[in-house]
Amino acid sequence: MKRFSRKLKIGLFFGTIVVGCVIFFVFIGLRMVRNSHEKLVSSINSNTTMSIDNVHQTATRDGVKEWSLDASSAELIESGKKALFKNVSVIFFLKDDSRVLMTAKEGILQTDTNDLTINGNVVINNNKYKIETEKLHYKHNSRMVSSDESVKISGELMTFKADAMTFDMKTSKMLLTGNVKGTISGSLYK
Repeated sequence: MKRFSRKLKIGLFFGTIVVGCVIFFVFIGLRMVRNSHEKLVSSINSNTTMSIDNVHQTATRDGVKEWSLDASSAELIESGKKALFKNVSVIFFLKDDSRVLMTAKEGILQTDTNDLTINGNVVINNNKYKIETEKLHYKHNSRMVSSDESVKISGELMTFKADAMTFDMKTSKMLLTGNVKGTISGSLYK
């Protein structure tokens, strides 16, 4: 009987230690999860209504697709009617069935107007030319793209630099202003 009582005491002692260790590690684990959750929440803009990864959005007008946006992440700020994007890629669909690809590090979409401002290594490509600048604005209603930053436009037969640019997507006409310099090479007429 004493032997059984001693084994029971030893078993209870080790059982208590095991239960205590389990409670300790569960407590530490919950604190770590809580702290990482607090860090995640504090890293999100305080005005953010929603934050998501891998975003895709398409804008249509009268059933016609006008542009399609992809981004690695987005923060929706409902109070300002804005969406903030990271690593933005936008494809604009033109009337002649051609496409223009625009990429940048960041973008801000006005959700009520579909106007878009992108910045950070902005590059626009189509099959004829490439435009490079640091900041660009897109006005959805007028389908106008503009930049007040210096721009570089290059194509197979030409290169231009200017202080500012406006591009009308409806007419495919571009206006360069301020210190415009350029070269045209080769034969324009074949």
